[in-house]
Amino acid sequence: MTYGVKMNVRAVHRFLRLGSLCWVQNTNNGWGNDRFLVLGISRGGRRVETWVNARDVTNARAGWIPEESPAFPFDSREHADRFAAQVNARAPRRLPGSG
Repeated sequence: MTYGVKMNVRAVHRFLRLGSLCWVQNTNNGWGNDRFLVLGISRGGRRVETWVNARDVTNARAGWIPEESPAFPFDSREHADRFAAQVNARAPRRLPGSG
């Protein structure tokens, strides 16, 4: 089985709905994974690919993906879980604008 990492949008984004589910397709490795290329649902209901900042996503977790999915495949569920844990550890604890 193939696993990827999915996460939710936690801040208003130009294309993505607040709280929408998105799948990681690629990362900005050279800068410490501070941005992700994700596949999600736009405000208009279409599938879109866009870059998001790591601080604008929350609840990263591993999830099964079909073989034909464009999401970035990890070698194993454990590898996807480790990556998701790193994303969650670096995420801000409070929502933007909450004080």
